[in-house]
Amino acid sequence: MKNSTRFLAVILMVCCSSFAFATQNRNAHVDNSAGKPINKVTVPAKMNSTPFYSEDFSGGLPGSWTAVDSAGNGVNWRWTTTGIFNYGTQPGLDSLSHSGTTASNGYMIYDSDSSGGSVGGENADLISGSIDCSAYSVVRLSFNQLLKHFNEIATVHVSNDGGTTWSMVYNASAGLTPHQATSNPDAIDIDISAEAAGQMDVMIRFNFTGDYDFFWMIDDVMLYEPTSNDAALVDITSPQNSCTGLSATEIVTVQIFNNGSADISGFDVSYVLNGGTPVTETVSATINPGNTLSYDFFITADLSVPGPHTILAYTSLGGDTLNNNDSLSISVYSGPYTVSSASNFTMGFEDNEDLSGWAIEDGNFDGNMWNLSTTLPRTGAVCARMNTPAAGTVADDWLFTSCIELSDTVSYDLEYYYRTFSTSTRAMFEIMIGSAQSAAGMTQVLEPSFMVSNLNYVQRVSNFTVSPSGTYFIGFHVTNADSATSLRLDDIRISPASGTGIMKNTHSGISIYPNPTSNNLQVQGLSNGDKIEIYNSFGQLIHTQHHAGSEKANVNLSSHATGTYIIRVIGNEATSTHKINLIR
Repeated sequence: MKNSTRFLAVILMVCCSSFAFATQNRNAHVDNSAGKPINKVTVPAKMNSTPFYSEDFSGGLPGSWTAVDSAGNGVNWRWTTTGIFNYGTQPGLDSLSHSGTTASNGYMIYDSDSSGGSVGGENADLISGSIDCSAYSVVRLSFNQLLKHFNEIATVHVSNDGGTTWSMVYNASAGLTPHQATSNPDAIDIDISAEAAGQMDVMIRFNFTGDYDFFWMIDDVMLYEPTSNDAALVDITSPQNSCTGLSATEIVTVQIFNNGSADISGFDVSYVLNGGTPVTETVSATINPGNTLSYDFFITADLSVPGPHTILAYTSLGGDTLNNNDSLSISVYSGPYTVSSASNFTMGFEDNEDLSGWAIEDGNFDGNMWNLSTTLPRTGAVCARMNTPAAGTVADDWLFTSCIELSDTVSYDLEYYYRTFSTSTRAMFEIMIGSAQSAAGMTQVLEPSFMVSNLNYVQRVSNFTVSPSGTYFIGFHVTNADSATSLRLDDIRISPASGTGIMKNTHSGISIYPNPTSNNLQVQGLSNGDKIEIYNSFGQLIHTQHHAGSEKANVNLSSHATGTYIIRVIGNEATSTHKINLIR
């Protein structure tokens, strides 16, 4: 077993900072593969033309490629269709994803982990044969990868003299912390024109240098020359969802990426609101290759009517023959989302869903927080994930929905699916609701904190009501159950409860006092036959009390330790959940 020490950089979050000093264990199970922020980010388009060279490693190591164990220790690049030697120990990272790759027909892997211990140093190369790039003035290299990092250095090099000299063009390990992995797959696109353009004898080398680290998988190596003219519309950044409602003069802002090899300017960009008449304007600014322009339309959009609106935007550039990246459509909601039998609130965290109104809160200020992950989604390609907190810190992280309009005359079901990453990353999971999008604004418990240890997705449905009617946010809260806590969340739905969805206000008048208390609690507003349940902070049921008679009951907590408790009042037609603090 091997240890390395690292010092975490200052993490600045909401004007606060924290330093951490930690020791990382080589065999620790953590869940820190690369993820995307919860809010939308611009992702420029990649390849825009047919490659003049490609290798998908179908059937094995090609005859023109070589795998060289320069360290001579017996650990080398190998061809695989199944992934790492100890498949099953790295959920979601065991093998290269088949989504967006040709991994199903095989790929190359350097599996440093397979050595089982130090071998005195590893240094292995995966080298292509000679590639003629003499006819191309611009050359880009693309490939799919999956790297799990510990202490290795995984780099890509290019030679234009038959392998005599090499220039490094990419470091896959850079920016990763120990135990962190790239996304799966991670599509890489690099401009190697300085090394390869106009050259007859170009070679590509993937080098792994380390000693008992993890693994690096490579597939779909391609060289291509981008087309001259390609204006890719990659994002619509404004307007965004608004809980208070949008105006009649909203500015529409789009992101245009020059995915070609020549400067572009003087072309049209348009948007269409709710299927109406296109608004077309001319982009006069010059966008250099590889750069993105943020363009604000002069003509504004009227989004003052409450409810959903669609905005379709597109570019029109002469000579642009690649049309699959010219347009983009988004849905924007003006005001809070109203849940009804005809309109459920859903979120699967996919790329085509609007997360602009969602928010996160990093309660322990460690910089590790909720994000979007392409590993282990329940459905589709993406799920929400709370990744492993920084070593030596305790998870305290929130994910909040966008604003939702709820009625105090309706009983609602919150449906969601959850799992953890491994048996060593169990999490405590709590769901609350409140009128402000923050931890402090969460006032009602929908699901008391419970331990998540399942390695397959489990469905849970939490029934709840609100009082009074109004705009609410739901918060998903993760705290530690193990030192390397992790949790995944997917396929959320809020809908009126089964049946008519109409409830009697049996518990609209429930009140619990004093709070905090030192021993006894009074529960007011009960009905005959109601049941009172009390849960501790670990989600364990510690007290049950059946009520009969008057509207008031006394609950004695004198035998319990100080701390936070959840009280749930269960009636025939409604459930009321409250958080109380026991102090002495």
